[in-house]
Amino acid sequence: MNESDQFYENLLMNTTESTRLLSLKRLKDACDFFSNNKKSKAFTLADIGRYCQTTWGGPKTQSIRNSTDVLERYVKLRIAEHSTSLSLSPSEMASAKNSLNLANPAIAHQQYMLALAEVEQLRQEVSRLKVDIKRYTPLTTDQLLAAAGRDSVVSIVLESSGGLPLPALEAIRTLLDPARLSQCEMVIDHHNYLVHEISRNELLSANQVASLQALIN
Repeated sequence: MNESDQFYENLLMNTTESTRLLSLKRLKDACDFFSNNKKSKAFTLADIGRYCQTTWGGPKTQSIRNSTDVLERYVKLRIAEHSTSLSLSPSEMASAKNSLNLANPAIAHQQYMLALAEVEQLRQEVSRLKVDIKRYTPLTTDQLLAAAGRDSVVSIVLESSGGLPLPALEAIRTLLDPARLSQCEMVIDHHNYLVHEISRNELLSANQVASLQALIN
């Protein structure tokens, strides 16, 4: 029996909440779908969340992430096992070395499996960033100077007017509130981009987010 199977069976025996049980069964079906698909390569937590939302209306990706020790942990175990079956390179497997608790073999194995899942997610994130880089056209010197000039003008206007009006500041705080963003399936990712958590479509760049954050800090 795989690590994920043991974890899943243990959860079924110790979980009485009907909503959580339903979410677990849906996650298992979704992971089975991706794992058993002959054309399927590596899949991510976002793929599972998207599949569940499309098929059953949930659980959504953010709901899975919010359940760190149960739903997210199960999905990460499944991702790790599937990634292992695809024969990840030795260098990727070695990335989990320092996090292993060798004093407890059971915990070390579980940490190893979770680390493999993180490696796969990072690899896919790198691939996404490479695509973004290829799409980006660097600004010319004149364009950079023009942009700097506009920023200076904006700063002067704000200073002379005593700052933004209170309603505008409240609107920015609402826009950047993590709870509000989550309700709209939006998130400020670890690169500080404001993106849709499922489609990964970008709403605001990291510089734009930083500019808004600076206004309310």
